[in-house]
Amino acid sequence: MSTSVAPVVWIGTREGLLRWQAGTLTPVAGDAAVTALARLPGGRVVAGTASGELIEADRGGHPRLRSRLPQRAPIASLLALHGRDERLLGGTAAGALVEFGSEGPARAVRFDAPSAPLQVVGVPGRPRSALLVSAGHGGWLVQDPDRAPEPWFSAPTAPLLDVTPHPIDGHVWLARTATQLLRSNDGARSFRPVAGWPASLRPRRVAFAPIEPFTAFAIAYPTAEPPDPADPSPLWTSNDGGQSFHPVASRLIDHARDPVGEITALAPLAEHERVALLFATDRGELLRFAAAPSAPQQPAHLLADRMPPIEHLLAAGTAPLVDPSTSGIFLLP
Repeated sequence: MSTSVAPVVWIGTREGLLRWQAGTLTPVAGDAAVTALARLPGGRVVAGTASGELIEADRGGHPRLRSRLPQRAPIASLLALHGRDERLLGGTAAGALVEFGSEGPARAVRFDAPSAPLQVVGVPGRPRSALLVSAGHGGWLVQDPDRAPEPWFSAPTAPLLDVTPHPIDGHVWLARTATQLLRSNDGARSFRPVAGWPASLRPRRVAFAPIEPFTAFAIAYPTAEPPDPADPSPLWTSNDGGQSFHPVASRLIDHARDPVGEITALAPLAEHERVALLFATDRGELLRFAAAPSAPQQPAHLLADRMPPIEHLLAAGTAPLVDPSTSGIFLLP
């Protein structure tokens, strides 16, 4: 008889890193704001902070200080490169690209980047590659940390703030600007507006489902006026791989959370053959939403609250997640 293990959720707040599992919320590390999260093999996680610290925690939540950046530069993003050796790339809020070893200080990677937050993103099918996105300036492809990045796309008219790859199809990416949600069909070379996304709605976070490749989620900044129960909420779903998005009604999520709080983070969670969506708020709430677009939507329910404002979520489900860096199915064109 097989048994399932309750999922572990890593929660990055403005006051440190927390771990949630089976209703138990445990502080892991803390005082500094968590600004980035990345998963490592063996159920481990690394968290980057606003004070330039890299904290590693094992599956049980036992932390250690792995590295600290010079001048305490804030860590804006993290990406684990898969291979025989464990390599971890990070982007800073000032645009620097660094590599963290398993021990010791970080190593600067040669990259003439603009002074802007740098997002480091894994590339489907290329386990040692990364796409670098400098907010408002463009993108570069890193084939290997030991080679110089090469230009990949130029900054569009509306500067990209971040990009999100499809978990399987390396041609499909989602991106957001300050005012628009965009999609690429050519491996992040160019982006076009997503059909039906309201011009008045500012996107905040985007994610693809790990085991349902046509399912995607987006959260938006709230409108000026609180919505009525039947009005659209800040949570939107897609069942066509991000070509179009449709709103979730406010009544399905506001009954479980403080409606004056903003949704700040989301994390699709694989539960065997289903996908649920975890989302969090700046009121310190963690919620679960049964998110399959093809099934009747059920109201969200509260998992935990009374935390510091939450900025990042990373979920490890009861089913294996698709690893976009090792799928080997698609490559950037």
